[in-house]
Amino acid sequence: MGRAHCDELLNNLCETINNQIKKARDQPIITCLEFIREYLMLRIVNVQKVIDKVVVQLTPTVASVLEKNKYDAAQCVGKFCGNGKYQVSGP
Repeated sequence: MGRAHCDELLNNLCETINNQIKKARDQPIITCLEFIREYLMLRIVNVQKVIDKVVVQLTPTVASVLEKNKYDAAQCVGKFCGNGKYQVSGP
């Protein structure tokens, strides 16, 4: 798998967390850190619940793209051109 070529994902994650901890910012530091710890703990648990429900190795979005590509590929016809090469044509 490739790595992201921009920091947009990181920024979105930071924005999400910053939005959630607005309530805790005005609290003393220990209270603020406890709020953040609890928030992240619940977030991790919720993500793990979603992961546990998955029975395939692909995300639903990737699975739907793969199914569409498989359907499109089934409509194509390959013709042997010799020397280990094929020409693929479709409707």
